Amino acid sequence: ITTEGFEFLLEIARQSVPDGYGNSYFWVKPPRIVPADLVKTVRGRLDHTGAELRPFDEDQAREVARWFRAKGINTIGVCFLHSYANPAHELRMREILAEEHPQAVVSISCEVLREYREYERAMTTLIDAAVKPQVARYVATIKERLGDTPFYIMKSNGGVLSADEVTKQPITTVLSGPAAGALGAALVARTAGFDRVLTLDGGGTSTDVCVVQNGEPTLTTEGAVGDYPSKIPMIDLVTVGAGGGSVAWLSREGTLKVGPRSAGADPGPLCYGRGGTEPTVTDAHVLLGRIPPHLLG
Repeated sequence: ITTEGFEFLLEIARQSVPDGYGNSYFWVKPPRIVPADLVKTVRGRLDHTGAELRPFDEDQAREVARWFRAKGINTIGVCFLHSYANPAHELRMREILAEEHPQAVVSISCEVLREYREYERAMTTLIDAAVKPQVARYVATIKERLGDTPFYIMKSNGGVLSADEVTKQPITTVLSGPAAGALGAALVARTAGFDRVLTLDGGGTSTDVCVVQNGEPTLTTEGAVGDYPSKIPMIDLVTVGAGGGSVAWLSREGTLKVGPRSAGADPGPLCYGRGGTEPTVTDAHVLLGRIPPHLLG
């Protein structure tokens, strides 16, 4: 749900083309995270200072909320122009959604990313909304198993959040697994007396690198989830290759391909002896003698 007149915000996106304009003839925009027919607008306008130019149209907001309810769409992101300066319209939209469509899971941009540039703010908000239901179920299951034991979840920037906070804003945990690896590597390097290192984390699906300066991993707000920009603060990681569990396979042309599919932890690579049937990067390292013997078995 966005401001009236800006319904094609996601379609227009940014004019930048990945890898420069040399590929612009062949580059195709990725599928929109929300198709154009599921974008709704509401009248009301703020200026860049947060001053109200046109009042928020509550009647239209209720119509939009009922439309989503009738369509059975229960995950909704809200991004109005200049809500970073004044969140009043977005907060009211959420209240109306709660009244008219109580089943809806809602993310509003003034809470997810209170910054200007509405495209990035909208995309980050929509990613947050998209993963909210799954993250909430996942965290609730862990909480139930742990009983009264408190637990925390790693954030993308290297900090931690309580489980309850994560369910409210799951976008903060995007790429938090590799972030934990970079933090651990920085700690080991610092303990060993090195304050500038390049870390390499070969996981199950990818290999990620990170620059550590002055004993701390570098941070960025220019991250992405797949093809979608995500402006939350995160440890600056770059994926450079396949991971240990990445499955090797032959294309129709007979060329060797690796990934993106992974054997996972169970059954895992062939050498785990857990019933895996496909060769992985880890199996290749075993055959080439690159795995230290004390790790085998």
